[in-house]
Amino acid sequence: MKMTTGLHHGLEVVRDRTRALPKTKSAGGRYNYTPLPEIIDYLRPVLEEAELVVVQQCTTDPTSGAAGVTTSVFSKDGGELSSTIYAPPLGANDKVPMSPIQRVGSEITYLRRYALCSVLNLASDEDSDGYTLGEAPSVEKAKADETKAKAKAEKVAQLKADLVKLGYTEDAEKVDGATPDELNALWKKAHH
Repeated sequence: MKMTTGLHHGLEVVRDRTRALPKTKSAGGRYNYTPLPEIIDYLRPVLEEAELVVVQQCTTDPTSGAAGVTTSVFSKDGGELSSTIYAPPLGANDKVPMSPIQRVGSEITYLRRYALCSVLNLASDEDSDGYTLGEAPSVEKAKADETKAKAKAEKVAQLKADLVKLGYTEDAEKVDGATPDELNALWKKAHH
């Protein structure tokens, strides 16, 4: 890295002119993200204004042979910021229906997207809250969970109201801390 006034200023321009990118594509319902071509289109006028050039080169990890990408940001006054990222090795459970060349191409696109956003401090993916990729909750699941929670809260509120109406005030006070079995017993008491 060679930090110069031009590079520093250019990175400030990028910071000030960019916002979180719209997540327009879904990764199989696991999370949403911004595809690489959209990121590049979004950045083109910002980088021009910042007087920065970004170059991405494919590379290979000399130890593991994994595909990688080196992303470099250059300013007119000779400043340079570079970062290299490599794809993780395939795990025993990875079953991707594509040829080795397709797999490398897919990895490079993925790495380019992450590296570009990382080096310019852009948000192009939803935060998975520490879940591993395969465990990340989908947007649909999150909405379904929210709907379920809302329905449960409405039922609990209705149960409390029914118990109070029937004169079971003490039982109504127990509803909030009740276990599912206790809730079922209170429900039967209020509705039988």
